[in-house]
Amino acid sequence: MHFNAAGDPLLDTLGAALAQATSNDDRVKVLLAIELRKHLLSEQAKFSERHQALRSKYTRAQEAHRHSTDSLERDSTRLAGLLQHGSGGGIQTLMKPSLMSLTKDKQRAREALEFSQMMVDGTRRDVDQALAGLMACEQEHEENVRRLRIETRLACMACQSLLERTGAWRNNTNGMSTETISIVEIEEYDGDNTQRPAISAPPLPPPPPPPPPPPPFQGVQHSASLGRHYPLNQNP
Repeated sequence: MHFNAAGDPLLDTLGAALAQATSNDDRVKVLLAIELRKHLLSEQAKFSERHQALRSKYTRAQEAHRHSTDSLERDSTRLAGLLQHGSGGGIQTLMKPSLMSLTKDKQRAREALEFSQMMVDGTRRDVDQALAGLMACEQEHEENVRRLRIETRLACMACQSLLERTGAWRNNTNGMSTETISIVEIEEYDGDNTQRPAISAPPLPPPPPPPPPPPPFQGVQHSASLGRHYPLNQNP
C-alpha cells in the first residue's frame, strides 16, 4: 500500500533536522523518528482502504436485509389474504377444482413465507457480522495509531536538543506550523484526515407478525343436480 508523505509537516521538520545532524547518534535518533512517522502514515493509508471496503460490505448487507424484510412482508400479506378468502362461512359457491387450486396456492404461499423468513434471518446475520468486522477494524486502527503516536513522540523527544538547535522545537505554541513543531503538536497531530461516518447499526424493522392460523376444516356436501356445495350442517 503506497502513501504520499509529501507535505507532511512533521516529516518535513525531521528532514530539516536530519540535514543538520553532525553526529551518528543524532542521525540515528532522527532517522528512527522519521521511520516511525512513515509507519504511522502507512498504517493510516492501509486503514483507509480497508475501512472503505468494510463499510461498503456493511452497506450492502443492510440493503439485502431491507429487501428480504420487504419480501417477508409481501409473502405474509399474501398468505393472510388466502387464508381469509378460504375461511368464509355460509354457502360456498366454489367448485371443487377451485378449492383444490386455493389449497395449492396456500401451500405455495406458506413455503414462500418460510423461505423469506430464512432469508431475513440470514441477511440479519450478515449485517451483524459486517458491523462487527467494521468496529473491530476501527478499534484496531485506534490502538495502532495511539501506540505509534506515543513512540513517535518519544523518538522526537530524544531528538529535542537537535530540534532546539535547528529551531524546530517550541514548547509554547498553538496551531500547526510547517516550519516549527512543538512538543504538544507532535503529541496531538497525527495527520489522520480520514472521514469515518458513525457505524452504529440503525434499528432494523422487525419482521411482520405471523399470518393468522388456518380456519378449522369445514366439510362440504355436493349436490350433483345443482352443482353447488353446502356445509354438512346445513340442509339444501
